[in-house]
Amino acid sequence: MMHLKVCMKVEYKERGNASKNGVYRIHNTINGRQYFGSCKQFKRRYLGHKNALLANRHANCFLQADFNKYGADVFVFEVVEVIEGTREDRLAREQVYVSEFFDGGVMCYNFRKDVCDTREGQRNNRSIDPTTDGRCKTPSHEVLAKRSEGIKKAMQSPEYRAACAQRAKEIRWKDHSANITVVNLSTGEIVTIEGSLRQWCLDRGLSYKSFHLLVKGKVKSSGGWCLPTA
Repeated sequence: MMHLKVCMKVEYKERGNASKNGVYRIHNTINGRQYFGSCKQFKRRYLGHKNALLANRHANCFLQADFNKYGADVFVFEVVEVIEGTREDRLAREQVYVSEFFDGGVMCYNFRKDVCDTREGQRNNRSIDPTTDGRCKTPSHEVLAKRSEGIKKAMQSPEYRAACAQRAKEIRWKDHSANITVVNLSTGEIVTIEGSLRQWCLDRGLSYKSFHLLVKGKVKSSGGWCLPTA
């Protein structure tokens, strides 16, 4: 038995089952509602549910709502059945329990009566959007070859190469120059550096490395300049 608690060590009724496969349930000990699922490793699946619920981002909004209402201490993660077999074997046994207890959202948290294997941790509760589901798949060799050929062709253009170089330069110096305000310790002059910090230091004969430490707050002053006080 593994309790879904905020601050505690993971406790198992049968510690030997932590790394095994099978069917589990999450049980609300206050109202009796329950959720059934299957997994390749009980401990990993328990931690996945626990972390998602504590972060208020669990895919099953019915379960998440009750978790928010009653608190973590009333929920228990239980090993229902250890299954030494394939994913299909686990899904088949999960289907038996879901079919028995499914009631359309009254006492069973499962949203679907028919078990199906979709994304990890989202089975039985969220449908897949066909317009976005393929975006995280590994590109095929044909797609990669087509992309590579397109890049090679584009790089033959001087205009494209110049645009890439300019973009890389902008990204490189983005965090080194954006509106940095400094104060001259001798004259009290206040200056806002809008261009390249390195070039600004070079124009004034200042050490860029030392001035960069000033900007990052590592030193109080550099070359007679300091950051403005609040």
